[in-house]
Amino acid sequence: MADSANARTVYEEAFLSSRDPILVHDGHTADIIRANPAAATLLDVERSELEGEPIGRFGPKDGAFDEAFARTVAAEVRSGERESVDWELSLDGEHRYLEVSLSYVPESDRILSFIHDVTALQERETELRRQRRHREAIFNSPS
Repeated sequence: MADSANARTVYEEAFLSSRDPILVHDGHTADIIRANPAAATLLDVERSELEGEPIGRFGPKDGAFDEAFARTVAAEVRSGERESVDWELSLDGEHRYLEVSLSYVPESDRILSFIHDVTALQERETELRRQRRHREAIFNSPS
């Protein structure tokens, strides 16, 4: 029993001190159950405000990541069909691009989200594609 309590303490400390944002979701609804401080910072809210919130609240305003999509993703994670999702975070007009690794914990019917902000990489790739198109236009233009 003491080993189990000690392990829980170690995991709780790792969860709370992780620099990477981590969310714990309900395994069926994908609603947020817990968030570590890094996730609260990313989502620009207090950790206590996240509990029970639908994850779709933080998706793009066009509805591409709504509650129905979140439930579909949750079902795919539970069945082993999906291990990640690309997520566009939209807060106050600012867009961030995230890669989210997903793990299902069947014993507690929870989904863990490990979030990686790839906004800078996405912007760099977009700029490189723009530069490539520009060079191709120059080289392919009639002389």
